[in-house]
Amino acid sequence: MFKVLLIIAGLAVLLLLVATAILVKFNWSEKLYSPLISILLAGLVTTFITFLLMSKGETFGKSFTTL
Repeated sequence: MFKVLLIIAGLAVLLLLVATAILVKFNWSEKLYSPLISILLAGLVTTFITFLLMSKGETFGKSFTTL
């Protein structure tokens, strides 16, 4: 079941990339460089931060006492 979900998610990502490539091809101009680069950089930074926070582990949970 998990493999099927991964395949469907992969196909969805591929479809989105193809649609984005088609739209960029039709609307390409010199004004498109700065928004495209900023979107790509924001995505890379967000992905990097997410992976860093996921791999860091929990250090805050031991500070609280529970009953």
